[in-house]
Amino acid sequence: MLGLMKRGFESVAPSMPGQDASPDDTVGFGVKEAVMIIDTVKWVRRQYKKPPKIVLWGVSMGGAAAWLASEQDPTVDAVVTEGAYSRFDEAMNRMLNERTPGASIFLLPMVWLASFEAKIDPSSIIPLNSAAKWKKSALVIQGAEDKLIPMKHAEQLASAAHCPLWVVPYAPHAQCFDVARKEYLDRLTALAKKL
Repeated sequence: MLGLMKRGFESVAPSMPGQDASPDDTVGFGVKEAVMIIDTVKWVRRQYKKPPKIVLWGVSMGGAAAWLASEQDPTVDAVVTEGAYSRFDEAMNRMLNERTPGASIFLLPMVWLASFEAKIDPSSIIPLNSAAKWKKSALVIQGAEDKLIPMKHAEQLASAAHCPLWVVPYAPHAQCFDVARKEYLDRLTALAKKL
């Protein structure tokens, strides 16, 4: 955000549910986060006499939420995501099985309970569907060494949105900026300048 500010662009980072200083201590797996993004966009627009161009930019679950939000408010101008999952159920099962083989099966009762309490069906959270409806500027970023979200998810999102996929060499999950700071800022500002 500081790098963007130095280049003349403003940005806002809301505290997402279950993260940072948010008063909501439960994660919404992208769904509640998308609502937070839409509320933030509305707030930003109220701050200006002439509405600014809006780029939704999210990392990991925030990236998935940005795709979901783009479908709910198609008046935003661009979407940039890094390390986002294309389907929550696939990402969740992979993460569980990566830590303990077979965990997605024997932890199924826990998943059902969490789904019931959160009132969210994991199989219904599909940012890929939102990306397929997107017809404006976008950029999908993925770390080449991301062990949490497989490259397949980034490839699916970029293909669905008909946008470039930038793979950052040596970058683990959600660390692309740390690995390639200048190019990251160059790509974000180039997209913003086109708007």
